[in-house]
Amino acid sequence: MCMYMQALVELECRKCVEKGVNVKYETRSNRNGYKAGALRDGLQKQYVKNCEFVAIFNADFQPDEDFLWKTIPYLLENPELGLVQARWKFVNVDECLMTRLQEMSLDYHFSVKQEVGSSTCSFFGFNGTAGVWWIQEVNDAGGWKDRTTVKDMDLAVRASLKGWKFVFVGDLARVSIWKKCHVIYAFFFVRKIIAHWVTFFFYCVIMPASVLVPVHLPKPIAIYIPGSITILNALCTPRTHILELIMGMFMLHCAIYDLSSEKIISSYICCCKQGLST
Repeated sequence: MCMYMQALVELECRKCVEKGVNVKYETRSNRNGYKAGALRDGLQKQYVKNCEFVAIFNADFQPDEDFLWKTIPYLLENPELGLVQARWKFVNVDECLMTRLQEMSLDYHFSVKQEVGSSTCSFFGFNGTAGVWWIQEVNDAGGWKDRTTVKDMDLAVRASLKGWKFVFVGDLARVSIWKKCHVIYAFFFVRKIIAHWVTFFFYCVIMPASVLVPVHLPKPIAIYIPGSITILNALCTPRTHILELIMGMFMLHCAIYDLSSEKIISSYICCCKQGLST
């Protein structure tokens, strides 16, 4: 399968060369260093000396035709900028429930965490793909190293310590008012206020108090609080509203089941007491 894919890539590169496109097809005779080793060896090619930028994509990515037109200007206009990270999009989101859940879990990282880090001039890591690096920055930070499996984050940290700045470009378009409100809600309100405070009071105050002090702690509270946080996080991804309905039905089912169990236990206790009294 791997040889078949390599043959397809080589064939496409030949077609581009025939059309006059400056494309070179390169392979390695070994896999030393894996991805980091491949990127390091690639930047050592002779023709790279005439290049200023390097765009990195994983094999399963489908960049738009105007990707470079929308990312390179950021690097040209700001000499302190070393990386332009674009947002990931998913082509098989509606394939099944699992892909919907994966989108919901990853959407916060891309559309909220990295976007907020970029807008506040804070550090954020390189995702390993869909990014354009200034080659001078890569060399200044020491290049790609295969000493760790998190080679993308490793390079981003070293480049940041050297003083280079990063920018995250969400949908490569102008940010709307709705998007700004969405970021404020998802990042600052849910993740930085509600999630931390609720988690702290639930696991550090309420749960220990229920053990040390004779306090009645309803069983459904172990489901309602995490479920509520999950619903609030799901609101960050509008496409997953159907999952909020599923979670709400699950929480309702747990509540009904718990109430039914309490009634059954109460009835059983009453019957036992009546039996003892007779």
